[in-house]
Amino acid sequence: MFEIKVNKSGVVRTKLCKQDVVITDMDILIQFGLIDEHKILNESYYVFKEPFRVPRFNAFYASKISGLQDPYLQEAIKRLLYLNPRPDTLMKKKIAEFIVVFFSKTQLIESEVLTGRLSDTPILLHEGVFTVIEYVIGSKVMDTYEPDTEDFILYSAQSDLSKEQKISIRAGIRRDAAINYFQKAIHTATEYLIDIEDMVKLTHAKIKDTKMVETSKGVASVQTIRKYMSDRTKRIFDEHNSWAPFKSGGTYEKFKEFLDLDPLYSIEATSQVLQVSKSTVVEFRRIATSLKNPL
Repeated sequence: MFEIKVNKSGVVRTKLCKQDVVITDMDILIQFGLIDEHKILNESYYVFKEPFRVPRFNAFYASKISGLQDPYLQEAIKRLLYLNPRPDTLMKKKIAEFIVVFFSKTQLIESEVLTGRLSDTPILLHEGVFTVIEYVIGSKVMDTYEPDTEDFILYSAQSDLSKEQKISIRAGIRRDAAINYFQKAIHTATEYLIDIEDMVKLTHAKIKDTKMVETSKGVASVQTIRKYMSDRTKRIFDEHNSWAPFKSGGTYEKFKEFLDLDPLYSIEATSQVLQVSKSTVVEFRRIATSLKNPL
């Protein structure tokens, strides 16, 4: 829904702000609910219905890059190129400098200025990092690269909101997104069951058994499905169960066998052939009649 602008500021981007992107057809996106503009303390920010990809760099600040062959070097470069697309020579140099200063491991080397003093010096050299940047760009890997991490919000570059406020806002949006995910997954699983067993009653356990609703710990429990089922899904769940005649798929399979039998069979003979009770045969006959003569 947006394109990241070429960075001409001379400062390497490590995050995205509203001013860093071009959003086409903004009014239409807002109209269809794909983007909302929120305001807090007279400051506006954009919230996207679906998350967008944006890299994080915490790992590189915490675990420094040990050399040009370190695989994390190319990963750091890809993340920075993602946020600083189509860089000119100056921006490539800035990215190389940024990596050397902030992401490189250091070693103690005797100071060139003060004899006998040891200086904490980056292992990575600007020229070497610049060469790897050129290699990554030339490899065309950035044509298809996307970071793994996501976000929903774009703040202004001049945002006065505190870190704590932003964390609170983001946590709320992610919580709503998680609920929305569960609601969609539960609804899809419900529709799926109706499609494949249209005459069988639904249960929360059957939704669980589809394995279509997952949490980070695996298949969602019946309790989770009950908790996050939306009102819309509850309505179709209840409506389907109000008319679906069979409690289990096994009984439905027996009913289909019943439909293939000679209608002149007696209740007792039908019961023996299907290995079901006589009362079940009577119920099968009632259901078959109602299907031929719907209200």
